[in-house]
Amino acid sequence: MAQPAVAEYGSWTSPLTPEAFGQGNCGRIVELRVHKDSVFWIEANITTGKKELYQAEDGKPETIRRWADGLSVQNGVHEYGGGSYIILPSGALIFSTVDGVWIQKTASEEATKVVDSEKKTRRFADFEVLPGGEEGDLPALLAIEEYHAPSEDPHAEPANRIVLLDLAAGTNKIVRSGADFYMQPRVSPCGRFASWMEWNHNNMPWDETTIYVQELEAFLAGTPCEPVINAASGVALKLSGVGRQINYHGPTWSVDGKGEIRFHYTSDPHRFWNVHQVTGWEKLAKVEEPNVAPAAWAAGDKYQGFARGGLSEPVNMLATPVDIGFPPWNFADAQFAAGNTHSIFNAQGTLYVLRDGEMEMVNKDVSARARVLRDAQKNWNTYSHMALSDRGVAYCIAQGVRRAATVLRIDLNTEPESITAVRESRDPSSLEEYDISEGRRIEFEAEGIPLYGVYYAPLNRAFTGPPGALPPMVVMGHSGPTLPTSQSLELKKQFLTSRGFAVFDVCYRGSSGGGSVLRSALYSKWGLADRDDLIAGAALVCKEGLADPRRVAVWGSSATGFTALACAIAAPSVFSAAVSIYGVADLMGLLNDTHKFEKGYNQALVGKLPEAAEEFKKRSPFNHVNAMRTPTVFLHGMEDTVVPVQQSVDMFKELRDRGVTAGLMLFEGEGHGFRSAAAVKESTEAAYFFLCKVLGIEPSVQSKLEIVNLREHKNKQ
Repeated sequence: MAQPAVAEYGSWTSPLTPEAFGQGNCGRIVELRVHKDSVFWIEANITTGKKELYQAEDGKPETIRRWADGLSVQNGVHEYGGGSYIILPSGALIFSTVDGVWIQKTASEEATKVVDSEKKTRRFADFEVLPGGEEGDLPALLAIEEYHAPSEDPHAEPANRIVLLDLAAGTNKIVRSGADFYMQPRVSPCGRFASWMEWNHNNMPWDETTIYVQELEAFLAGTPCEPVINAASGVALKLSGVGRQINYHGPTWSVDGKGEIRFHYTSDPHRFWNVHQVTGWEKLAKVEEPNVAPAAWAAGDKYQGFARGGLSEPVNMLATPVDIGFPPWNFADAQFAAGNTHSIFNAQGTLYVLRDGEMEMVNKDVSARARVLRDAQKNWNTYSHMALSDRGVAYCIAQGVRRAATVLRIDLNTEPESITAVRESRDPSSLEEYDISEGRRIEFEAEGIPLYGVYYAPLNRAFTGPPGALPPMVVMGHSGPTLPTSQSLELKKQFLTSRGFAVFDVCYRGSSGGGSVLRSALYSKWGLADRDDLIAGAALVCKEGLADPRRVAVWGSSATGFTALACAIAAPSVFSAAVSIYGVADLMGLLNDTHKFEKGYNQALVGKLPEAAEEFKKRSPFNHVNAMRTPTVFLHGMEDTVVPVQQSVDMFKELRDRGVTAGLMLFEGEGHGFRSAAAVKESTEAAYFFLCKVLGIEPSVQSKLEIVNLREHKNKQ
């Protein structure tokens, strides 16, 4: 075996080129569902970016077939979508596109549009079929509708509501409105109850929310849902965290092996998101007289009145010292699933399984109450979109250190469990030629809150750095800013490490996974706490001798693009360069221009307006551009509806005109997140090229990016 060549860190050549990002079977895999013995999912076409819907019978790869041929199955509710389709009892599909709602009876038949989007003013997501709603060819179903009424006011907000789509009658009836947002309308298996979730500005669906349960008949009639059992509203249940700093989300129903109906929801009254269960629904008699039972809601974590109404008090199904699941940015991304024989939980990279009956055990030791799917963890460490078939077979979307997004089938009836990769976005054998740097956690604290970052060392079998030299380092933070830091495969990180850069990915304050204290620690402190955590993380890694302190760059996208700019302004002695990928530069401009879903989020992260107007200005990088001297490159999609592209353009122009080294690359047809292979390739090349040029490294990859004031920067070095 040849000895590795000695070459400057950051300049190494690597077979992992940006072209490799666009290779494989498909792009992202999302929106997994199960119907009987079949699994369905949506994947992004690796060439066109269209969202294609597929099915595999019993999880067998050889049975994969496509539905909705020629159509892109997606929706723009909340801008982030999700919940774009549902499988009917017959096996037919209802699904959304930007043009409306469609029905398709079999995969081989043509799809028929049944609801028009009316020039894309109506968006639909999160469908639920009503009992008996499939009589004839066209069903009746519930959906979340987001209506963008034609308006001359560019800041007019759409109306979000729960609607009843009677496809046979061709009607669209509003059954719930008034709240700013709705999610997860669901009908109980017996067909008697409806449940849903709602919330208002300035909350997000992971903040102070409310879950309701009401008799379906009263729900469809639009009867107000009060937390009492009475003749008008029928059986009603209200679980509210408003004013209590408690979150409720994920209302869903299941039936156990004995036919008992169970209502589930996720909540964090004791810091961590755990799944709770309420039973006894079959015992509830039809109400004849008003006020036969007291309110089913009381302050604190005890839900009084359940027993007298016939319902059990909520039971925490699995107490875990980490969050189960992630913030619900998208519709229909379940982090827990219950079937008639098993329940499965996604607890931050660990899958737990309970068999029916085990929940009654008093022992609170998680390892004693639940089985950990250890065989799954040998190859995968990140999971989403949990689902269960009636035969005890679990499905999810999984990723690992050396495995790209995968539709995973897990037979829970065997021990150890039988695992099948139904569909992989990339064949794992195609990764064997690449040197994959496996990250290791480095822990630290901020104001008493435990934090960590994942350090990826440079790795390339063909090269080694000069003796005694330290590698340049890119400090990153996840976007959201609520998303957790993951150690699963991300080729952009490997693109950098295989060229001789170290990467440190910081799980800063505001991240999810570690409970409500960590998640809420960024509120009112965005641009301060996250900035300080990245600065502290960079200093710690350099102190441990893992990176060259003179060549540290900060890199961020979306929310962390804002953080990267804040770091570049506050700590030019720490960061020698910055990369902002569709990052926020003007908070007040973002507040004025961003979409409804996140408009209140900005106030939660910075401060309530109008009182906090000065704080918005104070934390906006654009208002500090005159003091900014850190070389920075801006990469942005021209169709971005979340962060206006003009923010990056304005920042670049100001830096350019002041003589600061800067770069700008805009991508036509791209929104908030680069989807096309060309945009991913060119943006990655541009960021790497810029860092090398600024840090005095000879790049192994070239870019058409134009860097202004580079000579002036070199003269100062």
